[in-house]
Formats: sequence, C-alpha cells, structure tokens
Amino acid sequence: MPDPTVAAPAAPDNAIPASTLPPPPPSQQRSLSDVIAVEPRSEQFNPNLLPVPNVPIPSRGAPPRPAPTSSQLRGTFKVMVEARSSNQASVVRSLYPDAFPTVHNDRALLQVGIFSSRDKAEQILENLKNKGLEGLIVPL
Repeated sequence: MPDPTVAAPAAPDNAIPASTLPPPPPSQQRSLSDVIAVEPRSEQFNPNLLPVPNVPIPSRGAPPRPAPTSSQLRGTFKVMVEARSSNQASVVRSLYPDAFPTVHNDRALLQVGIFSSRDKAEQILENLKNKGLEGLIVPL
C-alpha cells in the first residue's frame, strides 16, 4: 500500500501518454547455452564443473630469456664507453642501439655490449675511438 504522506511524482508538462507509445521490441536476450555450445566428453564429464569454452588465447610472443649467470659470463668482455654529452650518447646509440647506461668504478658509462672474444671487444672499442669516444674493456 502506498504511503499517503509521500506525494506521487508529477508528470512533466511534455509527457507522452503511455497509450500513444509504441510497444517495446521483442526480447533479444539469449541464454548462455545459445552462445556457448560445448559438448562434454562422457568419460571426463563431471556434473559439478561448468564447461569451459575452447577459446584461443592470443600469444604475446616468446617469453624473455633469463639473464645470464656469472658462470655463463666468465670469459666474456664488456665494452663500455663514456659519453660526455648528449651528442656523444646519440653517436653511441646510432652505432649500438641496445647500449644502455651503467656505472663502473663510480663513472657513468654506456654499456655497448658483452662479447665472447677479446678480439671482438677490441674491434668494437676501436670503432668507438674512431668516432672520438673513450671507452674500456672489462673482462668478466
């Protein structure tokens, strides 16, 4: 029973009488079984579990490789270069896009890479020196 102390909301002045409104459209609702059709395997059917649809999961590519351990790095050589200006850092990154900032003996440097042979590390360092950059090789 409606509360007599509460007034019914007044209809707005521009209200359309319900008798002139078109009927609502037919229901477009579908049941879950219309959307997901999964046939349970009789030998694995468990009435207490809901079926899971077979939906492909998008791949995000290969997982990242784990960082090498210190024993794996033994016998390798780090090439690091000092970039004293943003122009020098740009030169390093144009030659070696994967170079990244690091600190060695309290000096801010860019690590160009880790190489399995000293000859390759020296070749890289020579290339950097030819561009007017100073660097060093750190055996691991």
